[in-house]
Amino acid sequence: MAASPENTSSLIKRYLRHPVFQNALALYSVGFAEYILPMITIPYLARVLQPAAWGTVVYAQNFAGWMILVLQYGFGFSATRDIARRRDEPGHHAEVVSGVAGANIALLVPAFIIAVVARFTVPAFRENPEFLWLAFVIAVAQGVRPFWYYQGIERMNLPASLNGIGRLCVTIGIFGLVKLRSHAWRVLALQAVMVSVVTAILVVRMYRTVSFRRPSLAPSIAAFKAGWTIFLSNGAVSLYTMANTFILGFFVNSAGVAYYGGAERVVLAVIGLMTPFTLALYPRMIHLAANNRQKALDAVRMALIFFGIAGLLTTCALIITAPWVIRILLGPSYRPAVGILRVASTIIPFVAITNIVGMQWMLPFGMDRAFNRIVVCAGVINIVLALFLSPRFGPLGTSWSVVVSQAFVATSMFVTLLRARGKPPAQAAPGTVAS
Repeated sequence: MAASPENTSSLIKRYLRHPVFQNALALYSVGFAEYILPMITIPYLARVLQPAAWGTVVYAQNFAGWMILVLQYGFGFSATRDIARRRDEPGHHAEVVSGVAGANIALLVPAFIIAVVARFTVPAFRENPEFLWLAFVIAVAQGVRPFWYYQGIERMNLPASLNGIGRLCVTIGIFGLVKLRSHAWRVLALQAVMVSVVTAILVVRMYRTVSFRRPSLAPSIAAFKAGWTIFLSNGAVSLYTMANTFILGFFVNSAGVAYYGGAERVVLAVIGLMTPFTLALYPRMIHLAANNRQKALDAVRMALIFFGIAGLLTTCALIITAPWVIRILLGPSYRPAVGILRVASTIIPFVAITNIVGMQWMLPFGMDRAFNRIVVCAGVINIVLALFLSPRFGPLGTSWSVVVSQAFVATSMFVTLLRARGKPPAQAAPGTVAS
């Protein structure tokens, strides 16, 4: 019997009001701000700054991304998980927030030491130290930004709105203030100011709903312990993502980094389209893992099929259209990036598998150790390949090292899923660590 229009309308409204849909919508606006708005400025910056100056900006932004990983530790998943499990307990929220704040303060020390070492050892920063310190400010501001809190309570509208406004201001500022190659540092300065403002507002608003507790040793240690395995996995993932730009920078000039960075940004923008959905689904999967395992597994299967097929189709489209994409987005000066984009685009279906199987199945069911083993092995594989291929084949070799590493991650996680026959290990309670 066909559903009546009234029932269909009611069903649609119910789905539109669902917290997962609402958070996915908010996170898609974050993704739009993080990936799509920068894509608007890329054609402009690529042409105004030209490969050499733009390559230095890309290098500094990559360094900021690495520092953000250090400062965010594993809180984006561990603290989100703690908040989501006990979302109706304000006292618990205050304890988690205090622990993360103390851990963030402690992490500023190694982050600053890394920045000082980079100042004197990285060729690009020896020549342009102002790029380093602006990148460091960006990293600190974004690294302590409490997105994890709002994601855990499934109220992402405010962070999404502020982030979108901030990114829009940066975009407008770039067109208004960056006119010459010598203005390259202004790109980072604009980002540093806006990220700092957004973070300050989010922290103030968070403490209006969570009672302030002075950071102390015990909660901070607990936060470190809770996020340790995720931090290891994030660090390992960075070995086959952001580490490549650093390695490449030691073997090629800034123009070569720009070719690689331009192609990489196109692929990241595409991958960013699936990221908000996976982030919004994560706290819901944690809840389902504890209360309805079969429903959780069904959700993983559906998402895997959808994003797997979408990833394959997207890769095929990018391979075919790569010359036009590079010419339109970057300009004729970036012709060498065409082959790099074709190679780099092949990671998209592998990333889709990793995001669904790893983030929505392994982590919610506490399979942190197995997850970490896979990504650490992939990180080692990538470093070895990058050190071997980058000096010989330049940016193209670096791209191949990323693809091979990501393929290893996706294949290993999918095999783990098949071996478990779609079910988590019997000894692994949701939220515990299973091997």
